[in-house]
Amino acid sequence: MEEKKKQILEILPSFNFIFLTEEEFEHIPLENDIIKGVNANYKYYLDLKNKINPKSCINFFDMCHLLGYYAKSGAELNLVGKAIEYLYKTCTEEEIDLFLDNINNVSFNNKYANLLIEAIIAGDFKENSIFYAKIFNHFKLFSKQIEKINKNRSRAINIRGASHPLDEERMKKIKETGKAIICDDVNDYINKVKVISKYPFLKEYRNILILETYDADELEEIAKFYLYAVETVKDDELYFENLKQKFGTKCINWLESTNPINLVLGYILRVCSTFTGTGSKIMIDSILNPQNKHVAIFDDENNLEAKATVIYHDDYIFCGDLNFTDIILDTLTKEEEREYYYMYFSSLKAQYDSLIKRGFDIKSIRIATDEGTFLNCIRGKKDAKGFKDMLTKCSFYWEEYDEKLFDHKPPEYKIKRGLI
Repeated sequence: MEEKKKQILEILPSFNFIFLTEEEFEHIPLENDIIKGVNANYKYYLDLKNKINPKSCINFFDMCHLLGYYAKSGAELNLVGKAIEYLYKTCTEEEIDLFLDNINNVSFNNKYANLLIEAIIAGDFKENSIFYAKIFNHFKLFSKQIEKINKNRSRAINIRGASHPLDEERMKKIKETGKAIICDDVNDYINKVKVISKYPFLKEYRNILILETYDADELEEIAKFYLYAVETVKDDELYFENLKQKFGTKCINWLESTNPINLVLGYILRVCSTFTGTGSKIMIDSILNPQNKHVAIFDDENNLEAKATVIYHDDYIFCGDLNFTDIILDTLTKEEEREYYYMYFSSLKAQYDSLIKRGFDIKSIRIATDEGTFLNCIRGKKDAKGFKDMLTKCSFYWEEYDEKLFDHKPPEYKIKRGLI
């Protein structure tokens, strides 16, 4: 004890030891800011402790430390004191003890303290105390996740032109909050976790769904839509077969309609074909309508690298261009791009051959890329001649068919359920 006193006095020669119990004295960290802060606010600390009369002085000391009671003054100090009072009124000391037991190395972080004070006063802390402990332990990571969620929200609002009733209000709130974390952020995060726990088919894509969906309500609607699709989708291969082909370490698949990855392709690729995006019709129709299919390219660890949407339309096939993930685009060379398109067009040929074999009369194939991309990817390949018949039916467009096929009109599924 004498050695610790000596160390404290080296930090602050005027430190007042009288107000500390022996337990508190042993517990106080030998940190410059804490020693000075505790000493500066010791009268307020004693008054608050006498008012609350906690069973555990150590837990009380730690809660004061966590919430910044040794780092504040004036009105801010008063607010922290009121939050601590309210905490001890609304939570049992056993609940507070459990919360602190789940905290790794109690310390003061102003951003976290502000969040915790808001949660306590708003009444959100009691039911979610363990989650708030986890936030503290991984605060840097959690802050980055919330920042990313809000950036994605802003992007979604801008893309759809603030067309939803609350968009303008939400955008204003995001701008006002900046990089701070508020209780609404935490509550929505918790609710998203609950939705994913409720629907096992979402768990594989937990991280992308938490970060990319607008809120828990959107995530719930996605889950309901998937359950509807599982019950409704019949004759998945009526038009396009669910073909799979290997090209070295990569695989290209025509996705089954009820493969859950269809729900997140738009989020992964950062394109508009998400459940609430302007291209939601593309996403929904590719699951409910067998005339629409996603074609996806995966690496040897089953990570998505690219996808395209293909549509059987009257007597022709429309083939969308390839969308690549950001990771692939960042390092994509011309030669690598050529190989991706070779995989894609080889897969289109296999599907075309299947359609012809099954009696479909395909008069034309309309491809949403330039002719040079197609010809370059098959030039020099051993099977280049095999594309000859298919090539006679190919035309290369984009804008002419964009409005007709990707008109961005609300899908029937959403209209019937009042989701517009």
